[in-house]
Amino acid sequence: MMHHRQLWKSLSRVSLFGWRNEEMIQSYVQLYKKNESVFHSETLSKEKHTNKDYSESLVAANATKPLFLAAADKLWQFQYFTPDTMSIYSTFQAENRAMQKGDLICERIHIVPGFLETMVFNTVVNIIDEPQKKGFVVDSTEIHDEIGRLSCCVEFRDNQDLYLTVDATCMFLVAPFRKLARYMQVQAHNKAITEFRDSLLSQPLPKPYSSTEKAVNNRG
Repeated sequence: MMHHRQLWKSLSRVSLFGWRNEEMIQSYVQLYKKNESVFHSETLSKEKHTNKDYSESLVAANATKPLFLAAADKLWQFQYFTPDTMSIYSTFQAENRAMQKGDLICERIHIVPGFLETMVFNTVVNIIDEPQKKGFVVDSTEIHDEIGRLSCCVEFRDNQDLYLTVDATCMFLVAPFRKLARYMQVQAHNKAITEFRDSLLSQPLPKPYSSTEKAVNNRG
């Protein structure tokens, strides 16, 4: 019975031709903004369907500090997944600032771009803001098709190489869709890593946030 309930909950968030009413999506962000993490590492470690992924990818050799800060800014705006994978609506977008702990992220995941998509919610549980390492940690909420955690950060190493590190743990809740969801997840992350590097290196460096604290305090 529980599996059937989860299936119907997941299907209720699927839309043909996409969720095109942005005001409705923003209302969902406000409605669910107090949703909390449902991630439990001990529980997932015992589940046979739990997926774990870790990668370290070179973004640039002999990088500069401005490039490192620009990469951090991209992560703090959740500019990680490609637009054809998902569209993002969030608390920090609405308030025109970098993300901070407690923010809600609504992901419109494009299952078949332009035709079929679903909507899920994550919450920011930690901001990584160290001198040589910056990024975020987000967890799934109850309004999601998985229980999981995603950590993304950029590291400015002592040899001045810039790396993107991705650490993800998740379990898909709807058994019939697990293989398809896993395939889409792996493809999305592989594309995201490549596009993150290419877009960062191809664009003029923006004026980045030097820290999330300054970003929040200066939002006006």
